[in-house]
Amino acid sequence: MLKDYVINPEKTQTSVSIARFDKGEASKIFEEVEQEGKKIVFRNDTPVCILLSPQKYEDLMELMSDLLIEEEVEKRLENPMPTTSFEEILAQEGMTLEDLDALPEAVFGVDFE
Repeated sequence: MLKDYVINPEKTQTSVSIARFDKGEASKIFEEVEQEGKKIVFRNDTPVCILLSPQKYEDLMELMSDLLIEEEVEKRLENPMPTTSFEEILAQEGMTLEDLDALPEAVFGVDFE
C-alpha cells in the first residue's frame, strides 16, 4: 500500500534522511530528484516532506485537474441541469433562424461569410 511505501524508507530507493541535508548534500539530493522524479524525506523514520521534480509536479497537477473535471462531469450527469436550445431562446424573443438570416450584417458588425 502507499502508506507502507511512504512510511517505511527501506521499501524504496526514493527515500532520503534529512541528515543528508544537514551534511550539505542538498545539491546531490536535488540531482537525484531530477533523475528519479521524487524523494521522500525522513526525520527519525517519519516522512516530513516529498521532493518532486518539476515534471513530476506538473504531471500530478494535470492528473488532479483531470480528476476534478471528471468529478464535475459525473455530478452534472447525475443531476442534469435543464437546457434551452438556441431555437427556444429565439422563440422566447419572438424570432426564428430565418429572422436572424434576414438581418443586415451591420447588426452584428461582423461579416460571417
